[in-house]
Amino acid sequence: MRNDHPPAPGSRLQMGLKLFLQTGFLFSVMMLAFFALISWRQIQAAPVAYPEPHEEAEGHGAPGAVPVAGPAGLGWPGESSGRGQGRSSLPEGIADSSSPVILMYHRVAPASHGGGDGLRVTPERFAAQLQYLRDHGYTPVRLSDVVAYVRHQISLPPQAVTITFDDGYEDVYRYAFPLLKRYGFYATIFVVTGDVGEQNYWDQPAYAPRVLATWDELKQMASSGWVEIGSHTVTHPHLDACTSARIQWELSLSRQLIWQHLGKTARYLSYPYGAVSPLVLRLARRAGYEAAVTTIQGRAQALAGDPLLLPRIRVLGSYNLNQFALALDYPVTLTKPVVPTLRLRLAQRLAELSWPDLTGLGSGSAADAPLRYVPVQQKAVALTFDDGPRPPYTRELLDLLSLYGAHGTFFVVGEMAAQYPDLLREIASRGHELANHTYSHPNLMELSDAGVGVELSNTRELVRALTGVDLRLFRPPGGDWDGRVFRLVTRAGYRTVLWDINAADAQPQLLDLHAPAQMEQAGSAIAAHILARIRPGSILLMHDATPETLDALRILLPALRRQGYQMVTVTQLLDMGLGMRSAAGLRASSPSWRPLRTGTASPPMMPAKVKVQAHGQARHER
Repeated sequence: MRNDHPPAPGSRLQMGLKLFLQTGFLFSVMMLAFFALISWRQIQAAPVAYPEPHEEAEGHGAPGAVPVAGPAGLGWPGESSGRGQGRSSLPEGIADSSSPVILMYHRVAPASHGGGDGLRVTPERFAAQLQYLRDHGYTPVRLSDVVAYVRHQISLPPQAVTITFDDGYEDVYRYAFPLLKRYGFYATIFVVTGDVGEQNYWDQPAYAPRVLATWDELKQMASSGWVEIGSHTVTHPHLDACTSARIQWELSLSRQLIWQHLGKTARYLSYPYGAVSPLVLRLARRAGYEAAVTTIQGRAQALAGDPLLLPRIRVLGSYNLNQFALALDYPVTLTKPVVPTLRLRLAQRLAELSWPDLTGLGSGSAADAPLRYVPVQQKAVALTFDDGPRPPYTRELLDLLSLYGAHGTFFVVGEMAAQYPDLLREIASRGHELANHTYSHPNLMELSDAGVGVELSNTRELVRALTGVDLRLFRPPGGDWDGRVFRLVTRAGYRTVLWDINAADAQPQLLDLHAPAQMEQAGSAIAAHILARIRPGSILLMHDATPETLDALRILLPALRRQGYQMVTVTQLLDMGLGMRSAAGLRASSPSWRPLRTGTASPPMMPAKVKVQAHGQARHER
């Protein structure tokens, strides 16, 4: 029955107070979130105040004024200033390193509307970056000093830095060269010798043409003492897709032209597009190059012990000073957005729910979903191993797989590949598959888009340089991924591979793995766990850097063989899969995949733009 009596005055007051408290609290939370969002966007969009270049300071006005070789601790400029001064605004926990820095630039020019401006730094920002380096104790050195440090462990001053420019644009002469002299920094310009004084035709029609410096302009810079000229080949090709004869022509003629026009020997090389392979490395060494720089992101060190694989730190035109400073200190993964862990886990769960068909079957975009299992008619399983290569376990693992005729997919970490290149090559030479497991094994959900891209590209470029293999499969470290990470990985041309059986799920929680008896117990537990769950098309996750993996495989491999299973790579399993694209189709769909052509039967085809006359001079055909 309806109550038509009005509420008592006291209850009205209570109801009003309750409603006010509830709505007031919600309103306060909403307003707080709103103002926080506005403040964050204002901070992100705030323009950076770039200081005007000041006049040349004492000791920075002429070549030779800044020491470029000698032991640390003997009065190097900036040594007493200390690394920490003036850095309070940077995030805490930034990795510090004593390794020298090679900065990678392309163009220095005012803003334009012609496209390709991600590689263009304005003169104001370039001046501000040089000022920042001087103010924070960085010491200018030549690239030759960095190479001496890498090849012969020659001491460098603290926080040594050198600058490189790829392609040799005219605006580097016009805008960057005066600033280099004003602030006292050395640079190496890698020139495309077949197009000196012309335009960067290799970027057309994607970007508007850009004028390249002339030989006279290059000679002025080289004779100043501040600039050294290196080789960027003759025609700017993907060297890893060229025949050996074409590679030799590109590398040798480029050095010859630099000597003819400048009277200087080109000792250093920059690979166009960062494209390098084992063949390119061998031929570059044979052509007389002492060192070469890559597009691999990081501080200067000889990756895999080879000075022809020097990483650099790319400077983008969009960087403000904080981003520039962060890239100097933490070049591999770049910036880390602050995102609560709960949000990361929720995003991962939502991403998993948005892909109900995780087998990779079905129509449309689901065919590219993260792969956990492949339905096959044959009794076949894919063995996968994460986190290597690492001695001595990886080599023992390879011997064990060979004993039973098994093959696997190795998801390699770039840092481990750089440390143990021979093991990496042995994995590939024994017929196993290499795949990408990032460069430094971070949680990708905690990285920026740029950080995810660097983690992927560093490992891809390094593995291609060492083995000639172009990676096409990827697994996120720790299995941590979300929709954003998945989109970035897919856009980079990878198929994401997860698993349906994880060996780690079987390990007893309280085992002392340093005790041999308990290690054997762990291996038995892993083998039993896998055998109880195995099915045709399973993808097994194991790790090649642990002794318990070896103990488990000594039981597992003969048992699977007795049951009639083939132990194959992920790509081989995809080939067997019902309704799946073949591995050839996967390769064709990958925008980054290119076959490595290494034949030498045919002579190099000399591009029409460059003709070498009898007396050795080069001229351009109009």
